Amino acid sequence: MLHSRGARALANARQRHFARVAIKRCGADLDQLVVGERAVDFGNDGVGEALLAELQDGVQRVRAGLEQLSVHAASIRSAPMAKSSKAWLRRHVTDAYVRKAKEAGYRSRAAYKLLEIDAKERLLKPGMRVLDLGAAPGGWSQVAADRVRPGGVVVAVDLLEMKPIHGVTVFKADFREADLAGALGGKADVVLSDMMPNITGVPLVDQARAAELLRAAIELCGKVLKPEGVFLAKMFHGEAFDVVRAALKASFQTVAVRKPAASRGESRENYLLARGVISH
Repeated sequence: MLHSRGARALANARQRHFARVAIKRCGADLDQLVVGERAVDFGNDGVGEALLAELQDGVQRVRAGLEQLSVHAASIRSAPMAKSSKAWLRRHVTDAYVRKAKEAGYRSRAAYKLLEIDAKERLLKPGMRVLDLGAAPGGWSQVAADRVRPGGVVVAVDLLEMKPIHGVTVFKADFREADLAGALGGKADVVLSDMMPNITGVPLVDQARAAELLRAAIELCGKVLKPEGVFLAKMFHGEAFDVVRAALKASFQTVAVRKPAASRGESRENYLLARGVISH
C-alpha cells in the first residue's frame, strides 16, 4: 500500500502523462536517448510499467525512511537524561569556581586556572604581547587583558564566535591560517593555548587530534614567540601526552607540567609550560 501522498503523486502522474525522463525510442539506436520534458506514453513497450514501478518503489523507501526517523526522534524526546549528564550538571552548578567566575565576571571557570598558574610563574606583565589560541568563550583572554595593562596587546583566535572583550583583538579563524603576527604588532611574549579539538568520545582519536593541534601551535611559536617567550598549553594525559612533551622539549629550553587546583582532581588535563624557544 502506498503512502497517501505517494498515491496522489502517482495518480497525478498517470493523469498528466507528463514527465522529465530519459526515453529510449522504439527503433532508435541503443545509444540514442532523448531527454526532455514531453508527453510520455505509459503503455509503450513497457516504459510506463517500469517508470511506475520505480516511482512506487521510491515512494515506499521514502515512507519507510520517514517512519524510522519519526521513531528515532520520539525515542530521543522520551529518553531520560543520562546519569553521567545529570552528575556533570549537578557538579557544574555547585562548583565553587563556577560561582566565583560568575561573581567576578569571568566567562568561564578556566580563568582561575590561568590566574593560579600566573600567580606562581609570573607569566603576564604590563606591556606584554599575548596570543590566546582556542580562546572562546574568553576567560583566559580576560585575565591576560587585565594583567598586561597598560600598554599590552592581547590577540584571541578561535573557530567559534566570541563576544568582544575590552582590550582584546578577536579573530574568528583557524590559528594556522590567520595573520596573527601582524595583529600582535611584533613577536609575542606569551602564547596561551587552552584549546581542544571537537571531542569524538574515542580516546585515541581525541588524543591524536589534540596532539596535532599542539604540534601546529609549537610550530607557530617558532614564528611568533620571542626567544625568551613562554608557551602555556593544555594537554590531557593519554597516548599522545609524551609525544607532545617530547616535541616541546625539542623546541624549548625548559618544559614543566602544571596542575592548577581549579582543574578538577578527576580530570586528566594538565598544562605544559615551556620557556625559551630554541632556534633551529
